[in-house]
Amino acid sequence: MRQKWANKVFIFSLLLILVVTLFPYDFAFKENASKINYRFLTSEFFKLRNFYDLITNVLLFSPFGFVFSCLMQRKRFPGIKTVGFILLTSFCLSFTIEILQLFIPSRSSSFVDIGASILGAFIGFLSFRLGGDKILGAALNLLRSSNSFLSIKKLTTAFIGYIILIFLTTLLWQNSGSLSNWNHTFPLSLGNEPTGNRPWKGYISELYVANKAVSDQEAESAFSSEIPFSAIKKDLVAFYQLTGTGSYPDLTGHLPDLSWRENSPTTQDQRGVSLNSNHWLETKSSVALMTQKIAATSQFTIGAVVATADTMQAGPARIISLSADDESRNFTLGQKGADLVFRVRTPVTGKNATSYQLAVPNVFGDTKNHQILLTYEGSILKIYIDGLKQPYSLKLIPEVMIFQLLPFDANSINLEIYKIFYYGLIFIPIGFFLALISARAREKLIFYAVLLFGGILFPSLILEAILAIGNQRAIRLDNLLFSMALAVSTMLIMKRWANSWLRREITA
Repeated sequence: MRQKWANKVFIFSLLLILVVTLFPYDFAFKENASKINYRFLTSEFFKLRNFYDLITNVLLFSPFGFVFSCLMQRKRFPGIKTVGFILLTSFCLSFTIEILQLFIPSRSSSFVDIGASILGAFIGFLSFRLGGDKILGAALNLLRSSNSFLSIKKLTTAFIGYIILIFLTTLLWQNSGSLSNWNHTFPLSLGNEPTGNRPWKGYISELYVANKAVSDQEAESAFSSEIPFSAIKKDLVAFYQLTGTGSYPDLTGHLPDLSWRENSPTTQDQRGVSLNSNHWLETKSSVALMTQKIAATSQFTIGAVVATADTMQAGPARIISLSADDESRNFTLGQKGADLVFRVRTPVTGKNATSYQLAVPNVFGDTKNHQILLTYEGSILKIYIDGLKQPYSLKLIPEVMIFQLLPFDANSINLEIYKIFYYGLIFIPIGFFLALISARAREKLIFYAVLLFGGILFPSLILEAILAIGNQRAIRLDNLLFSMALAVSTMLIMKRWANSWLRREITA
């Protein structure tokens, strides 16, 4: 029996490694073939790119090495041959994965990850050699004891609790993109925080803000039109032309003038007003009207023409900020290194908006003027740079939120892939619960029928209704069918195993 379980756990550990390391599976072989060149193989491939990947590889390959050692013991391989074969297999598997990751845009490859994988497999081997029998014995005892606790009542209670937890989490995340928590007391600052401790060196010649989002087509036309905000002209809440000296009025008449803090600059530049640690712009009072209008719609568009004076700045240095200090803001557009960074306050990102932020690489790699357009609607932030048709985006929706903490650029992943994994995380466990319950309740036909009907259709319908309301769309039949199919297929696959496990004691 131990050999049988070892085979299953080995297959599971191998599949887990492939599922985690190759996510999100959006291979682009032709587009990324140029990555493999002499410079990469001799230099870039040997750099540590992501500490989280390092830890993940150790954790993934440790169970792999442990179970592999168990299987090798059954073949009566001596210890030296076993460890050699395990390390060689781990190297080949990890090397293959790293090469495949080269063709996944959101992943990065490194020889250091291969070393971490080999280390993880070796830790698994040592764990088996030093205490394999005790660990396996404890695991089998746990499986035996769990059989007596899995009654219909306890399984049903756990199932209902899981459903409630999923719905509450989804409802909580539905408000994740709302801007209703914006603070109305903040001033508008250009080139620094109001506290003066996050200066930016650069130039701004134009800034406009609207409490309405723009479509991709409207964003594209904004870069070619003489009046970039023509599509949202009636929704403008601020428009500043930053040329000349003195203070700068809001041409819409809604907001206070932008006035100089510290000293006003003594020189003019064709790129716009000069901002640095000695002089930056700020409204003398809060911009409450703009904040209230944006909070009411939970939409905005921000357009600006900016140029950096230093291609490597820290902080991020504040270009445009609606904030009180460096710990409390509604939004901030900044520069970190040569990258553009944008933070927006929502119930999920927090009052400092540091939980999730969107970084656009190498925007400030030169000192030329750049036209920047940011638009936000329905929990999705998009940034267009210099007429770029494919915007950078940050998605604050339930299907995406759980993946934002993963150690790669989750925002570059197709939204459909997010949906598949989000529904899988919810409905595969539902199918597993239903398989266990159906194995216990075979003789209680009415209870069995009600539970299957309510456990498959009801969660699918409620979840789809919550997502539809939150995303302001209609209920989609394909989403309903997909979620139900996940639950039913998982239940059917696991039912045979559940019947055999729950109807007899597990023996060693």
